[in-house]
Amino acid sequence: RQRLFLPTRSISEIFMIELLNPLYHQLIQTRQQFFEKLRSFDGAQLSFQPKPNQWSMLEVMHHLILVEELVLDYVQKKLQSPLETLPKKGLKSSLTSAMIRFVLKFPVKVKIPTDRVKPEKEQTLTELSSQWNTLQDRWNALMEIFQAGQESCLVFRHPIGGPWSIVQTLQFVPEHIRHHLIQIERIRQHPQFPVKNHS
Repeated sequence: RQRLFLPTRSISEIFMIELLNPLYHQLIQTRQQFFEKLRSFDGAQLSFQPKPNQWSMLEVMHHLILVEELVLDYVQKKLQSPLETLPKKGLKSSLTSAMIRFVLKFPVKVKIPTDRVKPEKEQTLTELSSQWNTLQDRWNALMEIFQAGQESCLVFRHPIGGPWSIVQTLQFVPEHIRHHLIQIERIRQHPQFPVKNHS
């Protein structure tokens, strides 16, 4: 499997690489799983809303993109600060991170904590795929500039969970995607979900 970071002679750098690489690959694989799921539906199915005020599958994907954009913007801004000024993760961040991920494992509806991740308009699957590819490039660039020691710093603030490290953030994002895969299946099982057009 291709590694994301060039090896260095620093033990601390090697430790960081070994810590972050599996988490990052999990994010990539989970996102791909979500996209492949949506590719199996046609346009009418992707745009179907169980109720007028409920999201379609395309809107769910747009929400996921907005979340990743928010995460990347926050982390990139934090990494501009000197390493010595960044607070370190502790028991509180570990507990809140684990709590949020635990809740996301269940098929419960969770209210979005900020309107910044609320999809405003429906886009096509092609348009959303292009946005996700752009995010992938941003993630790649972010992973390349991480320095030894920063993996234990608080670099993202979840609206409910509070400050998290990059490790805790990379654990959250795939779990968040998997949570919405449950939502996709719930939409698919709706009694009025359109029959696929094979023409």
